[in-house]
Amino acid sequence: PDTANPNCATPTAPSAIRSASAPARRPGHRPGRGTAATTAALRSGVGSATPVRANRVTRAVTARAWLAQLSDQQRHNAQLAWSDSRRESWHYVPRNRPGVALREMTEGQVAAAWDLLGTLLSTRGLTQVRRALMLEAVLGQLTRNPRFRDHANYALVVFGDPAGKDPWAWRFEGHHLSL
Repeated sequence: PDTANPNCATPTAPSAIRSASAPARRPGHRPGRGTAATTAALRSGVGSATPVRANRVTRAVTARAWLAQLSDQQRHNAQLAWSDSRRESWHYVPRNRPGVALREMTEGQVAAAWDLLGTLLSTRGLTQVRRALMLEAVLGQLTRNPRFRDHANYALVVFGDPAGKDPWAWRFEGHHLSL
């Protein structure tokens, strides 16, 4: 666990884990705007530090809160129709994904995304998700291929309308993970 933050159940952030063989950041490298926010969120445990015992209503409220923080363009990408064929097309290999990637989110949006994940996952589940993202960053450094191993290339998408009475769902997906 991160000893600098006693409330954090995640290990030290990827930027702090640098082996002697890991390359330094390339000059001129410009990560996506959400990368720093994502790394900070992983390090500090932003969002639900512990899961919320959530019912259907709590999950819907939390999903609407995340959607409300998004820009119009982000919301257009983040909320798709329940009937959208991409709802049934999921995989954990690298590919383009529907939704909004963590690297495209602000720190507040990332926190709201973690809150939404916390309405369904246990403490152990949240820890495993955070560690999978952090491992991706470490692997990016070790393989010298951070674009392929991008810890911020995990996307959250909502299918349907969490404000309505019809079915809706969310998905959080990236390399090594599909929820």
